[in-house]
Amino acid sequence: MKAEKEKALKEFLAHLPEEMATPLAVAMEVGRLTGKTKFPHDLILDGLRPVLMRADARPPRLPTPMRLFCAPFEDLIFANTVKTKQRGRLSRESLMPIWNWLRSDVLTDQFDDLGQEIQKAILAGEKKAMNGAAEKFHAIAGAKIAQILEAAPTGGAAYRELEEALGGAKVVEDARDMALVLEASSQILKVRKDFPRPIMDILDTELEKLAGHYAIFSEHLPENRSALFLVLMGRMHKPWQILGAIMRVADVGADALLGEGPLSEPGNLLLSDVQVLARYFQSVPAIDSNVAAVLRNLAYFNELVNGIEMQFTDKDAGPWEHWLMVCRKTVAVALEVHLDRALRVISDALPAKKIGLFGAKDSMRPDISAWPDEVKVEAGAHYASFVRGLGESAQAQAFSAFYEKTALKIAEKLDTYGAKIIDEVRVAQGEDLSRAEAHLQSLMRLTRLALGDEAAEDLAQRAIQAAA
Repeated sequence: MKAEKEKALKEFLAHLPEEMATPLAVAMEVGRLTGKTKFPHDLILDGLRPVLMRADARPPRLPTPMRLFCAPFEDLIFANTVKTKQRGRLSRESLMPIWNWLRSDVLTDQFDDLGQEIQKAILAGEKKAMNGAAEKFHAIAGAKIAQILEAAPTGGAAYRELEEALGGAKVVEDARDMALVLEASSQILKVRKDFPRPIMDILDTELEKLAGHYAIFSEHLPENRSALFLVLMGRMHKPWQILGAIMRVADVGADALLGEGPLSEPGNLLLSDVQVLARYFQSVPAIDSNVAAVLRNLAYFNELVNGIEMQFTDKDAGPWEHWLMVCRKTVAVALEVHLDRALRVISDALPAKKIGLFGAKDSMRPDISAWPDEVKVEAGAHYASFVRGLGESAQAQAFSAFYEKTALKIAEKLDTYGAKIIDEVRVAQGEDLSRAEAHLQSLMRLTRLALGDEAAEDLAQRAIQAAA
């Protein structure tokens, strides 16, 4: 019954008007801090989340002990991560299990005191005291997490106990990344202040500031140098620029940006993103309503790979050249499969029947004995959109000859069918005419999606002229 009531409350809150949701959220934040109300603050805030996600409805974010705790590694947090752990990227779903673990198992005697010290400063409006208390929390938590993980080698009994306590190996490894940043939180917070997000480009002035931070890390926090670059990458509009920044600031080559080295984690993460995208294209069974997502992911794949390659314009790309070539080939092969299928699916949406001798010129004519098959037309429309979008993508360069050959066949198919269906419309009568016109409309839709507005308008003009 309790679960049903909570579900009903969350559904009600999710549909509140924005002007009611915003002040309610602020009140819940304050109530949670002061502890003076008996409302289920977290439940209510969770229920309001769908409304608050709208840009113009978000209330000002009040500092809380947990938000201040997460501030140093905030740029590493992602809402949707892959199933396997990516070093340098934290799943938002790991935050609460780790927070609760710190409270119940790790900082049992200190957690409440640390939280209350932060909370007291927040309520008093003492920003300096608040930040000081938060940094104290960071240092203690980071050192303790690192100590626990050092004593729990992967695969051992102690590690398995951590998996059970935290809810899996991925959460354990997220805690490891947290510790890497928390141990250097004082300096990381200065980096965040010096580099407001989004960092649009890394120019010489930014490189000078970064070099100063890197010198401090190298001298005082050598084991946490990757944290500096991971946080900076999380603040970048073009994250691949971190590779060029590392090579210039740390004076290293491309080899140092992959593998197990102390500066390799940002590069490993970027390559992992490229490989995840490559596997995504391999996993797409067919082009259907997913066409927009496929083209969107393809555009990002191109942007990411091209951006990485640009970091090595005047340098030896080392292992990057091999791995990027492998990923490009993987994507090209997957897209060739869909291109080949596109010709068949679009042809299936344009029914035809044989006339005269098999193989003779003009041996096919539109079959207007039935109305257009809407399922086949819709499938053809998805593939037509895919073909057009692919032609506008730089990825087509990876298999340009195959693309051009297939695109030409599709254009010829549409053009030939167009001439013949116009003939059918001109001579048909009664219900045959209605069906022929319906097939013409389907063809115009496919032509517009595959070849563009100009080709579709040309087809329409041909049809008008034939009917005159």
